[in-house]
Amino acid sequence: MQRENNENSNVRPIYKTFGQLTRTKQATTWEDDEFPHRESLFDVDRKDFLKIAGASIAFGSAAGCRQLIMPDAKAVPFVRYPEGRVPGKSNYFASTLSLAGYAMGVLVHSVDGRPTKIEGNPYHPASLGSSGIYAQADILDFYDPDRSQSVIHRGEIVSLESFFTFLYDKTATMKADKGAGLHFLSDNQASPTYARLVASLKKKYPLSAWTVYEPVGRGNALSGARLAFGTDVELYYALTGAKVIVSLDSDLLTSMPGAVRYARDFAAGRLVRKDTDAMSRMYAIESAYTVTGAAADHRLSVRPSELESVAAAILSTLTGQTAEGLSEAQAEFVAITVQDLKQGDGVVVPGDHTSTTVHQYAAKINEALGALGKFVLATTPVAVQSQGDLAEVTKGLENGSITTMVILGGNPVFNAPADLNFGDVLKKFTLNPKNNAIRFGLYEDETSIHCDWHLPLSHTLESWGDAAAYDGTISLIQPLIKPLYKSKSQIEYLSEFLGQPILGEQLVRSWRGLSDAAWGQALARGIATEAPRPLRLGPVSNPPAPAPKITGKIEIQFRLDPTIHDGRYANNAWLQELPKPVTTLVWD
Repeated sequence: MQRENNENSNVRPIYKTFGQLTRTKQATTWEDDEFPHRESLFDVDRKDFLKIAGASIAFGSAAGCRQLIMPDAKAVPFVRYPEGRVPGKSNYFASTLSLAGYAMGVLVHSVDGRPTKIEGNPYHPASLGSSGIYAQADILDFYDPDRSQSVIHRGEIVSLESFFTFLYDKTATMKADKGAGLHFLSDNQASPTYARLVASLKKKYPLSAWTVYEPVGRGNALSGARLAFGTDVELYYALTGAKVIVSLDSDLLTSMPGAVRYARDFAAGRLVRKDTDAMSRMYAIESAYTVTGAAADHRLSVRPSELESVAAAILSTLTGQTAEGLSEAQAEFVAITVQDLKQGDGVVVPGDHTSTTVHQYAAKINEALGALGKFVLATTPVAVQSQGDLAEVTKGLENGSITTMVILGGNPVFNAPADLNFGDVLKKFTLNPKNNAIRFGLYEDETSIHCDWHLPLSHTLESWGDAAAYDGTISLIQPLIKPLYKSKSQIEYLSEFLGQPILGEQLVRSWRGLSDAAWGQALARGIATEAPRPLRLGPVSNPPAPAPKITGKIEIQFRLDPTIHDGRYANNAWLQELPKPVTTLVWD
């Protein structure tokens, strides 16, 4: 409340709340002290408090922590400094981070052997020196005190050697049975070394199966491209030089593979230079308000079921036919969009989650615009291919066709479709003493609880590996520090299943076959293989299906969270404190 101290003043007071006007006890208490109940703020269970803000506490003042929890002691300096290290001097090392399987090259800032900051790798096409929020936040996941630190067998902490003793006995039996009943379930992986190990496992256990499950994947995009072009290809986009960009419910600036690069190319097209005042234009047709829609010049809000009709109308109008099934506002928007597309250098980008029909329409529109091979490029699918889906895995656990379940990464109990009841099925599966469920994870989470074995995975910053980017560029993963706990990477665990335990560096380097000089150069740049030449896209072979009629019922759509993704970053305090880009909500 704003008021004068002089009661005879003619200035009329301004009240913010009804409590201030009535001068209630609670209002006056808060007016005198902004935090009148500050003592109650510390009445929190220590365990719960550390769960909420553990990562933030890990980044607190080192000096303050030392006074609280460490006794005074003298530090012992190096007798001989490691080669190439200057005390207190920071270094940058090239490495790779992956999100849902797709890689982005990064430079990791390291001080005295400890990674402290992550930035983009200027040599990597997916970043060009920039980075996204998930790359920035990954350093907190690395230091997260909630990370898995021990091998758990049916609720008891055991040694890693005890698991390997069990595994070697088990693999001997599985080899004799050719892997019958053995099933691997992994998250999306686009690593050539990983793919090579998967192929070796299938060769050793020919009756085994491998399923890839990602709660929010690119399944529709891959299926739509296959239907459109008659072959398995993965499409990506080169937005440099595009004058008109039409987004069909695609948040291409934040959530698609290659989003960091797309955002840079889009921003470059908006830059007005001295020799020209031309800028690219973006039209967003979407069912949810996104960062891409906020950045667009023109935006049309549609229901999810209307997207196919709008895409069909764009194609019809572009080819001189009559568009049908649109409202007056939609028809006007489509007419303006097509008129701009006809000026040349236009491209249409469909969202990964949109239907396969939308992707077929987009392919046909881009073909009519001449964007195929210019702004729309293709490569072979970069991720490890899957056999079956999670529904078939669930049936296998129920009917007994699966006897050994191996879950690598991901958290299917948490993010599987609710109608599968995957958690209950997995729990019932482990009650049978003849069955085994083995889980490798960065956290002891919901999936680990229902498994016989849980083994800690190494973080990317303490692992060796390689990964492919959205355009097929293969970059290297090198550790910045030794594993904080007794853990291994996924490729190292897979080598154990092959009975040939090999360190991660040897697994990656043996496949590459690089000389010492070439290996050192690849590590320095972070890139092992440049992006392959884009595949030649032929004509769209299969026309899209007719657009469905609108039912007029209420529709619900579930989308990725802009900060915690599909829930995998829910334990990251910094991302939880990051305001949502549209609503600016925090901890919601």
